[in-house]
Amino acid sequence: MTRRRRAARVAGILLAAVWGAGCGNAQDGALVGPSAGATGPRERRPEGFATATVTVTSAGGAVCRRCMWLAERADQRAVGLMHVTDLGGATGMVFVYDTARPVAYWMRDTPMALSIAFFGDDGGFVAADDMDPCEPGEPCPHHPSGAPARVVVEVPRGGLGAIGAEPGSRIVVGGPCDPGHPGYVSEG
Repeated sequence: MTRRRRAARVAGILLAAVWGAGCGNAQDGALVGPSAGATGPRERRPEGFATATVTVTSAGGAVCRRCMWLAERADQRAVGLMHVTDLGGATGMVFVYDTARPVAYWMRDTPMALSIAFFGDDGGFVAADDMDPCEPGEPCPHHPSGAPARVVVEVPRGGLGAIGAEPGSRIVVGGPCDPGHPGYVSEG
């Protein structure tokens, strides 16, 4: 195992531990992300993206609202979380398509290990997968939706359970994040 993969695995385990607390109920309105600290010289946040409130209702009915970076244009979806090492307080990134279609994602130039969830045209859960960063010079596997998807969510690896993204869950992408919530990220 390379040093980079070991570091990514350790980071994923630490993020999973932080995320293990769960989301809470609809009344708490928490929009908290895993990396709210200031960026250092090597850290890079998403640039050129607005934020959006993402609401996931789990199969059991628990409602989770989070603030995520929004990729709704083709150029934004093509870049996504490439080169990003700090989510700046957001929970992850949500990719929105005009219509549902089969899609596949990969981790080229993406240093953070991620978990991905695909949701259909009606907002219903389609599939999920864990994705490891690709090593330079090695093949970079694709992670397909398996069925048409209209909304895709990427969060730090292991974080899907904390937002309720699971078989039977549903997603709604709303307006901008509320500046009164602790996980609010200003539009950039």
